[in-house]
Amino acid sequence: MRVVVFKKLAYCLPGRDNKEAFTFKKYLTDLAVIGFNLDHNATVKVPNGFTELLSLKDSGINILAVVQNLVKGGFDGKMLEEILSSRDLRKKLVENCVQLVKTYNLSGVHINFEGYKGDPTLLNGFMRELSYRLRPNASVSIALPAKTKNTTWFKGYDYYGLSHFNDFALLMTYDLHWPGGDPGPVSSVPWMGKVVNYALSRGWNEKQLFLGVPLYGYDWPEKGKAKAILHSQVMDLLDTTSHVSNWDAYHGESHFSYINDNMKHYVWYQDIQSVGAKAALAQTKGLAGIGFWRLGFQFNGMWEVL
Repeated sequence: MRVVVFKKLAYCLPGRDNKEAFTFKKYLTDLAVIGFNLDHNATVKVPNGFTELLSLKDSGINILAVVQNLVKGGFDGKMLEEILSSRDLRKKLVENCVQLVKTYNLSGVHINFEGYKGDPTLLNGFMRELSYRLRPNASVSIALPAKTKNTTWFKGYDYYGLSHFNDFALLMTYDLHWPGGDPGPVSSVPWMGKVVNYALSRGWNEKQLFLGVPLYGYDWPEKGKAKAILHSQVMDLLDTTSHVSNWDAYHGESHFSYINDNMKHYVWYQDIQSVGAKAALAQTKGLAGIGFWRLGFQFNGMWEVL
């Protein structure tokens, strides 16, 4: 029997990331398969390539369906409000989630509802109904936006209420600095710690929490929006520009700057040290584990520091 003390979850895009899921399965405890997208009728689409991942259950990996309000590349908060505020549609969505678990013998359902600005009691009610139908035979979990205090930002997410209806939450502790903002660490370790502390103060316990860890960085031009950049692209860029990267021990990320076409760029990114620092934070806090966004973005040496 597989004894697990510190869990490692990774989000996976079926089809595109299937090879990585099998290649790195020995490092994973949970695979959160994205692409189970809603429509306005509360129907849940099963993504192509998903069924190929089901055999990973034989390796002891928990397979979770990530049900999300992603429509045409963007999260539709208004659609989600309409579904949650309708008793019939909410009931239909719960039933569709239950059928997913039964049909594919899944370990659970992982809710990733982003951009929700509606009544938090409606989201709580949905999670309560889903929990009643699935637990304890299957897990119910949620991805939560990162909060360090009670704020009007992300007002639709009641940390305290949601703590009662989920086996665990993944804290989306990334994009502290985002493409449209100023350059800086994508997920500063002290900031991540504050997010964890806030969740703990709002009723969650340590073993209910996964720390979200990004496997990407951003390249900010002096003027304009940043673009996402992966570790392999950073290494190529450092080779071609002959620049040296700097490790920021306080934030737990590496960074450097360079000039291209007479414009200065600022890059913050993930490497072995940053993954190790964030895993160490999760372990120090006594959390259930960490969750990576996502397979396909991994790099050499990353798994060995866990």
